[in-house]
Amino acid sequence: MQLDQLLINVEHSIVHGNTEMEVEGIAYDSRNVREGYLFIAIKGLVVDGHDFIESAIQNGASAVIGEDRAKLESCSAKRCLHTKNSRRALAILSANFFENPSQSLGLIGVTGTNGKTSTTMLLKTILRTAGHKTGLFGTIENSLDDEILPAHHTTPESRELQEMLGILRNKGAEYTVMEVSSHALALERVYGCDFQVGVYTNLTQDHLDFHPNMEEYFQAKLSLFKQIDEMEIKNPKGRYIVLNNDDSYSKRIADTVSCKVLTYGIHAESDYMAKNIHVGLNGIDFELIHPLGSLQMHLRMTGEFTVYNCLAAVAIALEEGIETDIIKRSLAETKVPGRFEPVQEGQDFAVVVDYAHTPDSLQNAIRTAKQVAEHRVISIFGCGGDRDRSKRSIMGKIGTEESDYAIITSDNPRTEEPTEIIKDILAGVTVPARRYETITDRRKAIQKGIAMAKKGDLVLIAGKGHEDYQIIGTKKYPFSDLLIAREAIKERDE
Repeated sequence: MQLDQLLINVEHSIVHGNTEMEVEGIAYDSRNVREGYLFIAIKGLVVDGHDFIESAIQNGASAVIGEDRAKLESCSAKRCLHTKNSRRALAILSANFFENPSQSLGLIGVTGTNGKTSTTMLLKTILRTAGHKTGLFGTIENSLDDEILPAHHTTPESRELQEMLGILRNKGAEYTVMEVSSHALALERVYGCDFQVGVYTNLTQDHLDFHPNMEEYFQAKLSLFKQIDEMEIKNPKGRYIVLNNDDSYSKRIADTVSCKVLTYGIHAESDYMAKNIHVGLNGIDFELIHPLGSLQMHLRMTGEFTVYNCLAAVAIALEEGIETDIIKRSLAETKVPGRFEPVQEGQDFAVVVDYAHTPDSLQNAIRTAKQVAEHRVISIFGCGGDRDRSKRSIMGKIGTEESDYAIITSDNPRTEEPTEIIKDILAGVTVPARRYETITDRRKAIQKGIAMAKKGDLVLIAGKGHEDYQIIGTKKYPFSDLLIAREAIKERDE
């Protein structure tokens, strides 16, 4: 592709050289540059790409674009371009290079603190059952129908994202469902993506290690819906957004956009509502009220939070013209790994693994556990290292107050000392010492929780869900809550 074509919609000025060249590829990592590439220099959170301009040129870069004009003026590239926002430039350049694949993919973006993974997987199942070839980008997997690719970030960097969207387009995908994280929005990874639908689940405290405060966290989420609205104004094609009407931030989103808005909820009057909810350990039943009537729903997943995710998925499915019997059948069969997932080895008590790692999701998981448990709820939880410290004491308070007994342990400590993280959690604990204990080793904590369970109890193992690793220092070690729980149940019976 010619450089001048690649630069369409990219705000830029020429530092030296011209735009008359054929671009063989684009890269923001100098190690990935080849002959005839355009190198995009990005100031990262840790490393500044401008420091690697000469390395990129040595590897074959024929053109460079970046924000630091001084470094661009002194670089030896034949063509140097300046832009005010390298991340945005990368996103647009990537979309242009891969010929704007999102425009033909029926792209659906789901954002919010909790519920993104379940909502996207429920929606993918419905679309596939209806016969649509469907792509998925998410926390658990990136996939096209049954073809699975590992997921390393909730939302990939814009260059990789556009390349993968191009692959999905070339393989005939009709829809693509994407988890859109606040990091991806703030770092403009999805800028230039043409979303047909945007979904908002909720906003509760998380990621305040990255966002300075809750307002900036919200503004990052809001940018997705602004982007959809702006694209609909420029090029109308029936884009719409779907909002959780029980969440206080939804009104602010609705007031910001002019495109079509659909709402869902359990309490506030909404377009899609759930009534007569019955929660059990192995599933949930409820009546779904929608603009054209009602549906009696059964899901193998449980918890009120699951109802919200289901409502969002059904709202889109019906809006896209999918028949109600297909919706009911597909949702009745869907389970999401690590989301209130029962572990059953024939024991007379329940064990559940859940991804809950925020104050709100931990509270929801424990309250669901209390609804379905016959007797005590024993919760095992911790907090991740090198992440939002302000939520630790809050989770300590919730985890110990809401549970009958709590075991505070390690999650992914990363480069922090696990005992120091636990101290932060304990700062919020006010219940008597007889109602909790601390066990730093997560494996031993799971073993203890299962060993102490009696008939009718429920052991909730929260925080890691589907993850099959634990991050200690900067390394990942094999670790699965699900497998360790199974081993502990079997050992108990020996």
